[in-house]
Amino acid sequence: MNSPSAPLPDLVKRWQHGWGMCRNIRRAKQTPEALHATLKLPGRYHEIIALHADDRPSSVAELIAQTRAAAQPTWLTIPSNNVEAVTDACVTAGLELIGDPESLMTIDLRQHPHREAPQHYNVGTAVLGRNTIQALAATPDSLVAASGVIAVSSGDAVAHGVRTNEDHRRRGLGDAIMTALAQEAVEAGAKTGLLVASAQGRKLYESLGWKVKASVVSARVPLTMQVVEPGGYVGCL
Repeated sequence: MNSPSAPLPDLVKRWQHGWGMCRNIRRAKQTPEALHATLKLPGRYHEIIALHADDRPSSVAELIAQTRAAAQPTWLTIPSNNVEAVTDACVTAGLELIGDPESLMTIDLRQHPHREAPQHYNVGTAVLGRNTIQALAATPDSLVAASGVIAVSSGDAVAHGVRTNEDHRRRGLGDAIMTALAQEAVEAGAKTGLLVASAQGRKLYESLGWKVKASVVSARVPLTMQVVEPGGYVGCL
């Protein structure tokens, strides 16, 4: 049975699968050391997600080399409980860090707290696609104030894209969106919640009982070192 206390590589694979469902991308290919996803986004055509940065630290250097040699813009994402080591490895190899480290978090969804929507807001849910659910918080005049999605698969539910519009922040809408998503996921058979949170988002999820399992460091070849080759491919200087 899936569990929030599973080994980190297992949690990473389960999170990435649900994250891909939320973003409607193909399932990542797995190699012994990483997951390889194709996003086809500007500046982020591929993404390599490390699986064994902590239990096989030497794998990080190999994945850094793959990132530097990639023919298309590629992100390297490294879940780890040794942030200093993986950050130093990326910087020393000439990669550029992307923002601050984020947090891989989990919860037993059956214990997720219930938070009512603040007064004058209505929260509803809708099915976006197979096993993917969206929650929206709207004002009385039907303006969307907050939203988020969650994908349910094999007992897991992966939340993504939870955001509140600037004019409606600090009113508890994030709590209400997560409550709605968690309830729908449990009804769909999910037991374990998974997500990757920004530093700011982490505070919200911790207040709801989510637990940090690892930090998540992302890096790429600096844009100044990427060159367009014949045929439109991007290489590295």
